[in-house]
Amino acid sequence: MRSRFLQLHHRTTTKLIRDKKEAEKDGAYRVAKRIHAVLLNDGGKTSGEIASLIQSPRSCVCEWLRNYEEYGHESLLEGHRSGRPSRLFENHKTTLCDIIDSGPVAYGFLSGVWTSPMIARVIQEE
Repeated sequence: MRSRFLQLHHRTTTKLIRDKKEAEKDGAYRVAKRIHAVLLNDGGKTSGEIASLIQSPRSCVCEWLRNYEEYGHESLLEGHRSGRPSRLFENHKTTLCDIIDSGPVAYGFLSGVWTSPMIARVIQEE
């Protein structure tokens, strides 16, 4: 299969570089990595070379580049991640939020700061 390379306008490249720096500053490392892949491809790197450089699967790099070609800059941004479905019903979530807002001392803990094990215990007890 023949390698395809993006041909970005100078202004687009400048905007992507600026957005990559901003994403890194904000901690959006996945977005920065996808932008970096697009910039490397524009610089003449193949998807295999990019995958090695940024330590990501080649299939992901190909998908990022294909999405960028089709949908543009928006395709590089983070979307909604479904993840595992919640096991709590909405009314349980509301109750849990109320308990957390009132603080751990009000619930009977000695610590003034919530920890994950404490919240897990509240979920089990409620």
